[in-house]
Amino acid sequence: MTFQAVSEKKPGDKWRALFQRHWPAYERWFLSEGIEARQTYLAGLRALKSHMPELVPTYEALVDLAGGGDTAARFLSFY
Repeated sequence: MTFQAVSEKKPGDKWRALFQRHWPAYERWFLSEGIEARQTYLAGLRALKSHMPELVPTYEALVDLAGGGDTAARFLSFY
């Protein structure tokens, strides 16, 4: 197993490139049971705000870097 780390002061081009490289495989896995099996974007955001509010700005930055799509936003909430 190989792990790859990204070193940036805040998420940026390196993180975006890594996400874009791996997103097709993650998306296939994430949708393997259908989008209905996954929590909505709003449910994930609410959970983050409720349980880990300090991570919301980072989450929002990652969603923007990922292109702002609904499926990626659901995935990135890890909810």
